[in-house]
Amino acid sequence: MPKESLPHLFQKFYRVDNSDRRRIGGTGLGLAIVDEVIKSHGGYVTVFPIKDMEVHLPYHYLE
Repeated sequence: MPKESLPHLFQKFYRVDNSDRRRIGGTGLGLAIVDEVIKSHGGYVTVFPIKDMEVHLPYHYLE
């Protein structure tokens, strides 16, 4: 994933051009939905440049 795509990953309908690796494209809604759900629970999602993603939720959701 190009580094310049990272700030846009959670925007609705944003898609990274990966046509060289995938035949069927997505709608660009998946990560936008993830972001909204996690935020609604008081958490956040962190994305790292080398294919890593972390989801952080408040402690009381882990009990």
